[in-house]
Amino acid sequence: MIQDDAPINLIEDAISNNVDCIWTMWRYRYEVNVPGRGVANIMELDYDYMDLAVNYIKQEAIGVIGRMGFASLPPCGFVPERLVPYSSQLSKRLDRDGVAVHFWKPRNQHLWTFPNRGLAALRRYPCVLSPTIYTDSSQPFWRRVMLHGLKQELAAYWSSQGLSVLPVVGWCDRSDFEFCLDGIPKESVIAIPGIERRSVELPGDALYRQSLFLDGLELLEQSIYPSSLVLAGGSQAQFSRVSEAVSCLVVHLCL
Repeated sequence: MIQDDAPINLIEDAISNNVDCIWTMWRYRYEVNVPGRGVANIMELDYDYMDLAVNYIKQEAIGVIGRMGFASLPPCGFVPERLVPYSSQLSKRLDRDGVAVHFWKPRNQHLWTFPNRGLAALRRYPCVLSPTIYTDSSQPFWRRVMLHGLKQELAAYWSSQGLSVLPVVGWCDRSDFEFCLDGIPKESVIAIPGIERRSVELPGDALYRQSLFLDGLELLEQSIYPSSLVLAGGSQAQFSRVSEAVSCLVVHLCL
């Protein structure tokens, strides 16, 4: 049997060899059942700050969807006019009309440890975006799956507490297409991050990322039929490409 402190390469090997693992999410603890090897808990590997305060979470209030059991969100109809970053200054802002709070700035990991922290300030805003943790293609597949699950569960918990949550969809590799739309509602306003220009570009990098981005947009439109898209960040040229690629309204907002 794999123990809870089992080396993660055991799980990575199973994934890379396409072993038919069974993924289960119990509250905020992920398990992977590797046939012939047993069950391993992968929740706390590498990310001590993700040891979530389960006592705060009412799991029965959160619906799940998909083969991996990601938490699902209700559709959001709010199209923000501005985005502001989550910070300790939120409660002091007076201009909240049309504003949605985003979580693309670093050092928001405490939200997963204390999911009720900041709720009072967030309730003063008409909408919040799904909380996100930065991912990139250098991270192993299992970690990107886990981070998507964490995003969905905290967003679903906030929704159960009365917040209007605008779902965020992101992908950094084609393998992310397997899960990045799980738990995302259909016919909802959806937010997507713009492509950041990298300081060091390898030959073909920019073209590949643009192709990946457009392929993800096509999948998104064909799978969940967004009512509107909010492009958060990105260039004006990218906004034009997104507007041409989808049939719904696209709104471009600065971070």
